[in-house]
Amino acid sequence: MKPLSGLNETAFWGKLLYGLLFCLLVPVFLVIWAIRLEPLQTPMVPAVPYVGLFLIGIGLILIAAGMQALWVHGRGLPMNAYPPTNYVRQGVFRWLSHPIYVGFVLACFGVSLAAGSGAGLWVVTPIVVLACTSLVWGYERPDLVRRFGDQVTAPWLRLPSAGTTEPSWQDRISVVALVLLPWLMIYEMVEYIGVVQPVLTSTLTFETDLPVWGASVIPYALVYPLVALAPFAAQRQSVLRNFAVGGLVATALTIPFYLTVPVVAPFRELGANTPLSDLLLLQQQFDRPVTAFPAFHVIWLLLAVRLYIGTFPGLRIWLWLFAGLAVISCWTTGMHAIADVVAGIAAYVAVTARQRIWRWVLVGTEGIANSWKEWRIGPIRIINHGIYAGMGATVGFLIVGYFLGGEAFWASLMISVSIVICAGIWGQILVGSKKLLRPFGYYGGVIGAGLGIVLANWVFAQNMLAIGAALAIAAPWVQAIGRFRCLVQGCCHGAKTCDSAGICYRHERSRVLQVSGLEGQPLHPTPVYSMLSNVLIGLILIRLLLIGAPASFVIGCYLMFNGLARFVEEAYRGEPQTQIIGGLKIYQWTALTSFMAGSIFTMFPSAPVSLLDVGFTSTVWIGSIAMGVFVSIAMGVDWPESNRRFSRLI
Repeated sequence: MKPLSGLNETAFWGKLLYGLLFCLLVPVFLVIWAIRLEPLQTPMVPAVPYVGLFLIGIGLILIAAGMQALWVHGRGLPMNAYPPTNYVRQGVFRWLSHPIYVGFVLACFGVSLAAGSGAGLWVVTPIVVLACTSLVWGYERPDLVRRFGDQVTAPWLRLPSAGTTEPSWQDRISVVALVLLPWLMIYEMVEYIGVVQPVLTSTLTFETDLPVWGASVIPYALVYPLVALAPFAAQRQSVLRNFAVGGLVATALTIPFYLTVPVVAPFRELGANTPLSDLLLLQQQFDRPVTAFPAFHVIWLLLAVRLYIGTFPGLRIWLWLFAGLAVISCWTTGMHAIADVVAGIAAYVAVTARQRIWRWVLVGTEGIANSWKEWRIGPIRIINHGIYAGMGATVGFLIVGYFLGGEAFWASLMISVSIVICAGIWGQILVGSKKLLRPFGYYGGVIGAGLGIVLANWVFAQNMLAIGAALAIAAPWVQAIGRFRCLVQGCCHGAKTCDSAGICYRHERSRVLQVSGLEGQPLHPTPVYSMLSNVLIGLILIRLLLIGAPASFVIGCYLMFNGLARFVEEAYRGEPQTQIIGGLKIYQWTALTSFMAGSIFTMFPSAPVSLLDVGFTSTVWIGSIAMGVFVSIAMGVDWPESNRRFSRLI
């Protein structure tokens, strides 16, 4: 037997360990994770174990077929660290872009159903979906484009192009498989979860006792076939694509809203029994008020009518007339409140105007990115971007103070100072240079928060989990506001992109010019990506707090979700000083570490978040303002002529 060379031996052991990690350790960890999370109060698992076994079988077939295609056609293994040398669009990859991940997700769903695991079905598997999505968008997709360029093609199941030709059956089936069916599955899962208190109510007082008009169920019910047949009615690819993309965007915006800000509208009581009232009763049996606001019935209706108008312009008036009747029927049938209908119309407008809205966001973002102002007082320079950091710190301190009360003031102050100091130390270690003399690093702040919590427990005997949960809830909002400072300063900026999707930095003080040399180049607005993800994370954590999730689970979810979002964000950032280790940016490694730490943290048993106090006190207000001033000075005031360490921001 020929001995392995040093390089081949290293690759052999690397592949072996990689295979063991993802084929053995990850599945075992997911099982242990689900078992440890079983004490969580989750929705019941449908008693369909045979469906679970079927999904496991389909999932394993997809995984095996994907591996076989990569081995035969790609001449390699399904390993990101050791990728196949050839681009593969044969075998099962002809139909799906990511059959292995799809199969793994189906297998996770199947195991959860077969085992009757609530934690597996409602917690672990959805996070697996997010993790796979993060890996694709944060590494695999950019890597494929970088390595294979124009060879990267769409599979059989893909969104239609924006052409003017008639859609093929492939286009129509793809829209059903990639848009309508996933929406239906996710929507029904939200419906199955049902109403979980606390919730808001969209029904106005005068609506409660209004009678239900049974005849209006006819236009209401006709919406279902109208939407289902829409992909088969379109006569132009561009029209079908607009419908499909609109449905995906509406799903991405509305479903998280249902879960994080539930607004319900109880069904109004039916009158006398008639065939039409029986039809309406049947509708109520398959629907839940938890998906009332905004009314997806209205969103799908208007998207479908838009498609039909694009296909049959001569029927425009009649189609809009029917749309009006169907929209009104959402209210007259008692299925929705007026607010639900109005919100559905607003959501439709936002979805169809998404490109214009995004353009407005980019224009505003670019204005902020070039808004650097500074004032000199002797040797001291005051920079305007410090105000954003101060605002973030003030809001964060207020949130923590609101939940923990005045008695935790000194503990909160100690933790806040620890966060700033450790963020500065982290920045010095990783990105400190002659051009960046006082940088601050987010993950240093996370470490500082942990150290501060331990110190607060030791000095003030504060509940570490309660403080940690309050900090976790505050952190996304602090970071979202702080990203405005990133825009002005030019840190955390994006990589090059196309003109229509990027923002340009032109101010001479911006790090984009001074460090990266990318003046006037369209760059991904990565600080905006971070803002959006942090707002969503913040809403999720607040919802977990309100439904009584354990403190350790809240903390763990913050670390996991932030890690997943940061992993993707880093793929589109373009700072030249960021180190790359093993094919990943260093902050992608820290993001993975954050995700793993969070998943482990969720397994620690703890009581629901116990708030020491709820409300703002004068002490909290004073402390918040003081902390805001301190952070503004730390991140917005420097001595530009000094060469001492920490003296200059840039």
